[in-house]
Amino acid sequence: MTGLFHSLWILISVRSESNTHRIWYRSTGLTGIPAYALAIDCNGSFAITKASDAKDLRENCKIIGGDLKFGGDISENINLDGVEEVRGDWRHNPLSDYRGKVGTLFNISSSTLKLVDGIFDLTGPNGLERLILPNLGNISESVSFDSMANLTHVDFTNLKYFRSLNLETPKLQEFKIDELKGFTRNYTGRIFISDGGSVESLDGLFKGPIAPANETQLPTITIQKIPNIKQLTLGWRSILSAHISGQLWYQHWSPPPIITLILGGPNSETVHIHELETREGIIGLERGSKTSNLSIGSFRSMNDMITDLRLPFHQVSDVAIRGDRMTSLELPKEAEQWNNVSISIWLVRKLRFESLVNAEGRQTWYWPNQTMSSFYIFGDVTTNFLSV
Repeated sequence: MTGLFHSLWILISVRSESNTHRIWYRSTGLTGIPAYALAIDCNGSFAITKASDAKDLRENCKIIGGDLKFGGDISENINLDGVEEVRGDWRHNPLSDYRGKVGTLFNISSSTLKLVDGIFDLTGPNGLERLILPNLGNISESVSFDSMANLTHVDFTNLKYFRSLNLETPKLQEFKIDELKGFTRNYTGRIFISDGGSVESLDGLFKGPIAPANETQLPTITIQKIPNIKQLTLGWRSILSAHISGQLWYQHWSPPPIITLILGGPNSETVHIHELETREGIIGLERGSKTSNLSIGSFRSMNDMITDLRLPFHQVSDVAIRGDRMTSLELPKEAEQWNNVSISIWLVRKLRFESLVNAEGRQTWYWPNQTMSSFYIFGDVTTNFLSV
């Protein structure tokens, strides 16, 4: 009977995690063995465990209608050139357990991907080393790199929008992003970096003059460990809280970071931070060169490593400073306009408040001309310093 057929079309159903994908095969020989796949139903969700799975997708689907999941212990590079949109989640759920088991290192890349219209979640101690998605512009939901033990490079060059970001990447060397523009779906926005590895810049995340969706729901920034960064620029227009540390407080066995915090990006005229707290590794504050209105609600410097501190604020409501090694503290001329400010300074054993002028004859302390709410110093103070 087979000799009567020049070709035979066969419909095979392939079941993934949540959907059935129908693939048409064409048999070109008399034996009825499939020779090649013609098309894949791209509307469902897909699981990738090996390079050939990715090959089928990139050759047949520009748009994936459901989730894209990377499962198992992948041991091959995954290339998704050709895929432009994932309209569900992008997830990596490795089989490797949390006791340090890691398989072969591998990369995931796509030069064509532009949109992930869901959650972007890479989790667990696995072999993913490089994630290269340079043209991905929008992730509609949260982005999470959680316990990524071997990730060294992330290329998000053109990423402009996401909902929030969580970064825990102890081996990360580069996080490439030109400039974040805002947060999706009018979300308030949040960036939490528990371990930035050895990256040398994260300005692409923070330097832009991002405006909040509304003034009642403001974004937050928490950074706990960025030991190799020398300068961090915050240019967002309005921030609810920014807690910045170069290293975790208990990691004093390693050399401390030396980070200057620039308040105001290259295009930021106004920056307002309701609550700013700096800790280990932040050795200085500067005002951005284009920033004409820098206002802080509450400022706290809890850093026993800092030696010299100058407050560059146009306005501030509450100042609290602790610094066991601090030898100089400057209040700028703008301090004369600080209204109803509270200032508290303690545990500054090396700092003497003797004069408003330093040894070079430059005035380094300007008393507020307006009403002060409170002033507290626990340290060495002379009457000459208190004279106004």
